Amino acid sequence: MYRGQQGGYINEYISQFNATINNQNGDKLSNFFNLESSVNKRVIKEVSSLSNVKRYCENQVAPPFNEALEYHFLSLISKQSDNFVDLYANQKETNLSAQRILKGESNWLTPALKVLNMQLRITAKKADQFLKKKGEKSDRREDSARVLTQEYQITVTDRAPLHLSKKW
Repeated sequence: MYRGQQGGYINEYISQFNATINNQNGDKLSNFFNLESSVNKRVIKEVSSLSNVKRYCENQVAPPFNEALEYHFLSLISKQSDNFVDLYANQKETNLSAQRILKGESNWLTPALKVLNMQLRITAKKADQFLKKKGEKSDRREDSARVLTQEYQITVTDRAPLHLSKKW
């Protein structure tokens, strides 16, 4: 049994997350991926107490969404500890996971991707500021631009009918 699994809110969170995916509700999914949302503020304590975030997500959420949720949970943990470099790294992996999912889905994910992209830019800026203060190389914003460009390529090359297109 996972530490923290007994807690009530993480079970409800996972149940609602899975239902959101099954219903292909991108607006609601964007709330799950928003680091500042109240649902994440309520679940962070239980997420932080998980002994193995990856295994927990693999057991609770079907692929490929389990990987995106895993990195999102790791982002929440990094945010809670004000570790901006790890926060950026985990947020980047969340975005890359979402991009891999987007390739196989229709446009219902776009609201969540909008939130993820904004957060990637914000976390890159914070990581760069932190690294600059330490006198280290600060290249996270450039790296985030490459990630965002990859996503743009996915959307701009989409040839689906307009009502399913990732362009909108």
